[in-house]
Formats: sequence, C-alpha cells, structure tokens
Amino acid sequence: MLSEKAKSELSEIEKNSKTMISNAKLGVVFNGWLDWIKYGAGAAVFMVPVFFLFKWFFGLFGINLG
Repeated sequence: MLSEKAKSELSEIEKNSKTMISNAKLGVVFNGWLDWIKYGAGAAVFMVPVFFLFKWFFGLFGINLG
C-alpha cells in the first residue's frame, strides 16, 4: 500500500503531467497552423509572380495558359 504522502505526490505528478501534455498538444497545433500559413503564404508569394512571368512569356508566342 502507498502512504498518503506518496499518493498525494503521485496525484500532483499526474496533474502536472496532464497539464504539460495539454500544453504540448496546444503548442503542436498552434505551430502547425503557423507553419501552414508561413509556407503557404511563402509559396503563394513566390509562385504567383512566376506564373504570371510564364504566362507573359508564353503569351509572346501566342500560347494561352489560362
């Protein structure tokens, strides 16, 4: 049998562990969204001008890209 002191310490450790796990999950979700925004916006900022450059270049030869 565990003593009352050991039980209270285990209970406190369990509570702290659950809090840390919850905070870690929140951090993972938040960082995931930040990465999605960062890389998505970065790709858009890079790809849109490249697309228009290709569209203009092929337009010089009468090729319509859309």
